[in-house]
Amino acid sequence: MTSRAPSAFRKVGPAFLAGGVAFVFLAPSLAARIRPPIAAFTSVARVAQIDVVPSDNLRPSERTFLLQTGEMTRSELRLARLAVSQAVGSDLRAFAQQLATDFGQINDALAGLVRKKGVAILPPSLATGAPVDAYDQLATKTGTDFDQTFLLTVSAAEEQMMKLLDQALADAKDADVRDFAGSFLPVVRDHVNKLKELRKATS
Repeated sequence: MTSRAPSAFRKVGPAFLAGGVAFVFLAPSLAARIRPPIAAFTSVARVAQIDVVPSDNLRPSERTFLLQTGEMTRSELRLARLAVSQAVGSDLRAFAQQLATDFGQINDALAGLVRKKGVAILPPSLATGAPVDAYDQLATKTGTDFDQTFLLTVSAAEEQMMKLLDQALADAKDADVRDFAGSFLPVVRDHVNKLKELRKATS
């Protein structure tokens, strides 16, 4: 790891921190090369393309998918938990609770998958140095301003997550990666539809 690595990624021993999610490659001889960010999920998560010499049969695109999904899942989970405590609208608070539950399940499933594939997610207490993201911006909002900002932010993130899962389901060769994407794509699609209803009701 060199000093030119993006600020969203910092090395702690063998671990890499990505948007608050720490990943450690378990194979001692594993070499990683990180290039500058290639895309951004609107106000939610930064994405980096990572080329890895894999210790298993995963393709680079599949490994990048796991890293991207982990970053977005953690970001949306934090946003949902914030909305549970700060949203004004009762329907929005209920939806935020459902989001927190669903993304908790996605996070657990992802943790098992990346461990199986040779990448482990460290506990949140060890994931330090995360960049400022949508959570910090949303936390400054109150009242209906909070509700509207949350809806816009999470709508954009969920659209991106849906595309990410849909692409993995179509393109991934690894059966476990495809199963993961196929299991949670309907969940995220339901989120997208519910968000449209909530935005229409509050417009």
